[in-house]
Amino acid sequence: MKRHFLSSLLLGLGCTIVAFTSRAECQILLSDPQINYAETTRGELLSRPGNSLAANELQIGADRELDITVNCASQTAITLRFAGPVTAGRQYLFGESGRVSLVLHDVSIDDRPALIASSGSPAASQPFTAGEVLHFWQQGQPASGTTLRGKVTLSA
Repeated sequence: MKRHFLSSLLLGLGCTIVAFTSRAECQILLSDPQINYAETTRGELLSRPGNSLAANELQIGADRELDITVNCASQTAITLRFAGPVTAGRQYLFGESGRVSLVLHDVSIDDRPALIASSGSPAASQPFTAGEVLHFWQQGQPASGTTLRGKVTLSA
């Protein structure tokens, strides 16, 4: 029996990317809010490189990349958090027993490159981690602006 793996980043996973700002109203846009892994069988999953019966987890498919844009009504310090159901290991749930990871990278604020920080040092990419908020830095100080653009890589 084939199972249909259809994930809507915002609806099917029961998750949302939330923008926190200090004083401005912001809108979040994704290039494609639905990720479709198509119908697949357990046998097809097991035939993919890296998957085996002994594996703790099966890779569903190739990583998917989405563009994210946050538009704010006025200049503000933008922060992002991914909210959704998590596993005991603070990873995000995918379906009933799978997991999914999301990494934010290639970020710019008002067309200027920005670094991303959560609990560690600022870097060019950071994973969304349960309970963590991502902050942005430009030229060694907290960044603010009206438009954030970046990419989110989704691995399931």
